[in-house]
Parts: sequence; structure tokens; C-alpha cells
Amino acid sequence: TASSTGMVSCSGATGVVSGDRVFVQATSSISDNFVIQAASTTADTVIQVDILNVPTTTADSGTDDTGVRSFNFWAVR
Repeated sequence: TASSTGMVSCSGATGVVSGDRVFVQATSSISDNFVIQAASTTADTVIQVDILNVPTTTADSGTDDTGVRSFNFWAVR
């Protein structure tokens, strides 16, 4: 819903292990009203991403779905 934060786990992040510092960048596949707030590694090959839904208008108070999207990432061990 509007102005809420959701967490998603992205699996298949080859080379990432739990405890790595991970930097995530949105691609053009994510809508403008979504903001990546934080990212972390929770398990090997898994990146957890917290995404904020920022409504573009005050009338936008329904549920939005990011769908299947892609992110760029790099990690530091």
C-alpha cells in the first residue's frame, strides 16, 4: 500500500555469501515510485532488499506490485 515498505528476497545472486556487504542499484525495470532503502545478504546466494513504495499522487493509495524486476549488485567480503 501507499507509503509502505516491503522486503523481498532475491535468490540466485551467484558469489554472494551471508555477511557480505552488498550494494544494490535499481534498473529501469522498477517503477519510479519504488525506492530501494536497504540491502543485505541473509544466506549464500540470497540478497534481501527493502523497498519503499512512494505514491506519486495523493490518490495513489492502493496496492502496487513491483512484479519480477532486475537489480544490479556487487558485494564486498
